[in-house]
Amino acid sequence: MVYDGFIEEYIEKLKKTLSGNQEALTEFSNRVKNQKESPISIALEIIKKYSGDMHTFFGAPNLSDVNAGYSGSLIGKINSIRCTDFEKDGKKRKRCMGYLEDEKGKLPFTIFDPSNQYSKGDYILIKDAKVGEFNGKPYLTLSNRNQLMIIEKSKNTDVSNAKLKIKDLKPDMYSLSIKGNLRVTGSRENVGKDSTTMFSGVLSDDTGTIGVRSWGVPLNEGEVEISNASVKQFKERLYLNIGKGSEIKVISSREEFFKNLEQLSSYDRGRVRGTAIVTKIYSRNPVVEVCTVCGKIVKNGRCESHPDSIPKKILRVSLVIDDGTLCPSVFVYQKNLLSLIGMKDEEADRAIEKGETQTIINALENKINLKFIDFSLYGFRGSDSYYMEMEEISVLSEEELNRRYSEMMEELR
Repeated sequence: MVYDGFIEEYIEKLKKTLSGNQEALTEFSNRVKNQKESPISIALEIIKKYSGDMHTFFGAPNLSDVNAGYSGSLIGKINSIRCTDFEKDGKKRKRCMGYLEDEKGKLPFTIFDPSNQYSKGDYILIKDAKVGEFNGKPYLTLSNRNQLMIIEKSKNTDVSNAKLKIKDLKPDMYSLSIKGNLRVTGSRENVGKDSTTMFSGVLSDDTGTIGVRSWGVPLNEGEVEISNASVKQFKERLYLNIGKGSEIKVISSREEFFKNLEQLSSYDRGRVRGTAIVTKIYSRNPVVEVCTVCGKIVKNGRCESHPDSIPKKILRVSLVIDDGTLCPSVFVYQKNLLSLIGMKDEEADRAIEKGETQTIINALENKINLKFIDFSLYGFRGSDSYYMEMEEISVLSEEELNRRYSEMMEELR
């Protein structure tokens, strides 16, 4: 290693880094004497153990303080990296682009013809770095002439060339490409420090299922191929993480609509858009709890996928609709229910809190019971029944009904 043999120098640096913590310095000296580990590895472990500052030890600024024109040492973790081959002047070359990140900020970089294999999650030290500028922001350009040292190797696994199924996925895999059937379950706005929209879904193949979280990248239902994703773990559950560097290619979309409800019921999943009459409203237990992260129904006050999230109570009723081919029961959730009666979410939340939902149900029954509706719904075959959920619903006015009746009679003439 670059610093082997400079024990006294290390001790002086550790004194500054750990504010003279004698216990830490003694532990470092004793472990170095055993000669079973490299001094740099021991120093890094000691700094972490005693809450020291890596930037002080290596004499490097926080990345948030780095501006164009800076020269000196830099440290940070590779937050993302993607390498491509290219040809210049008849020579084959390699270019790796990504971000270096620490607790305070991040810095984009390009490495030309790297001498090492760098991975996402590697903690690296760069000596004699010279920061330039691109589009008015600091940018780091490196080559094999720069001194780059991996001071802590990532535990992440690069699977960019592997053909994997869901059953093969493990935590900390990255650069993952995988195919499957994607179902969208919801979205949340203003998530995280960048106020990003997080889209949620479930990916399935013939070996299993896995949750999907997509940061700022909209999800499309259907047979998809996802590239450059990573595998994360939360409370022993794996999920697929999709970011701005990921790509989702729709192989076959579910946007085609079946002609009627009977046709839909013959398939495992799909959509129907049409006209029907509401024959019955079931509203015995109109309040359910949903996870604020994935939007799924919560049982026993806790989401299995996101146990730390606080559930939200919303309205849900079941409508029996008849389109002339089938009379299924369809779930309708709060957003669509309130649009029918012109009520705001805040009003519904207060009614739920006070246990006064019957007023809303009465208004709903007056609006849609035994009325014709235009609808769009999504359905899929579950383990013991067929589940249908309303996506769009609107009540047809008398004028609209008369207009359609007149058009139908004209066609029959």
